[in-house]
Amino acid sequence: MESPDKPPATLGLVAANVLIYLQPQALAKWLPTLESGCLDPSRILWKREWTRIITSAFLHMGDHHLYYNMASLFYKGTVLEREMGTETFSKLVAFLLITSHTMYVGISYLLHHLLEGNWMYRSAAGFSGVLFGLKVILHSKSHGHQNVFGFRVSSRWASWVELAIVQMIFPRSSLLGHACGILAGLLWLKGGHLREFLPFDSLSTRQRFQGRGYARTREASHSWDDELLDEQEELERAIAESLQLAQANANESRRSSSREAGTSGQNSQPSANELRRRRLQFYSS
Repeated sequence: MESPDKPPATLGLVAANVLIYLQPQALAKWLPTLESGCLDPSRILWKREWTRIITSAFLHMGDHHLYYNMASLFYKGTVLEREMGTETFSKLVAFLLITSHTMYVGISYLLHHLLEGNWMYRSAAGFSGVLFGLKVILHSKSHGHQNVFGFRVSSRWASWVELAIVQMIFPRSSLLGHACGILAGLLWLKGGHLREFLPFDSLSTRQRFQGRGYARTREASHSWDDELLDEQEELERAIAESLQLAQANANESRRSSSREAGTSGQNSQPSANELRRRRLQFYSS
């Protein structure tokens, strides 16, 4: 069984999220916590704690929150990284993260002045904003309808329908944060001049895996109608692929151990000169 292509940026993001959530004691003093790194508009604008725009994406409220987000990231990231290339996918994630969280802070500031309520003190955390942006990118290459929590809706509105359903199921989730993720995804798709400036590439390319990441190769535009899954299917696909990846790594480790054992066995055999020397020593004694 050959090892499947490993999307390095996606796996790196998953690893970073898990590491920060686990907070190992040896690294704890360097890792952000919910208290020091969540997306808090009041502390970002009034106390200039700008790093919260980045760190908040890698913080999660509990096991279920982390597991659901990482399973979704593993599926979406694998599909998009293979399609776009590792470099462009990494830029896409950075764009979605910074843009969606900046929008969150800016809109919170506006609502604080326009409406009543503690908008500036409503904190958020998690990778969900980026995931909603990635879903927008995936849906942009799909035609027809998608299955969202059992409802068949147009691909054009699938992200918004999912936003509404998630909010009904998890009323304490960040509606504004998720909506900003969708808006950031739409901005990526519409901002052609912005992508050229950064530069970001379009999705009209197919990718091939090379060495440390996926590299671009020009082909015809690709549709993901057969690849897009609903949320339950995403979880099942992510679990299956992660198990396949783990099995492939285990097989590779066993093959490496076998090769090393064979080499060691060969090296332990005495040379012809050594055999002659031993025979002479035996008969002369």
